Amino acid sequence: MSNNVYPTNKIKIVKTIQGKLKTQQVQYTYRLYKKYGVSSKLAPLTNKIQIINRVKKKAEGCEEDSNTAMGLRLQVSVLNNDQFDRI
Repeated sequence: MSNNVYPTNKIKIVKTIQGKLKTQQVQYTYRLYKKYGVSSKLAPLTNKIQIINRVKKKAEGCEEDSNTAMGLRLQVSVLNNDQFDRI
């Protein structure tokens, strides 16, 4: 069950970090939930983020779904006003 609350803040990519993401393009969003299943609409999507293997010396394509040493640190400010219990 969804209600008419539209989260307005996009998730921000704070920085790239060491990680184990697979090569791909990703977008992030979130939705707020109440204890018994009521949820908000989806928040705006982030811009597309290209996860690539930066270990290579020159820029070239990467095979899709291969391992990288890349991770992302994400941040979001949620204006909730105690309407929801979790993200």
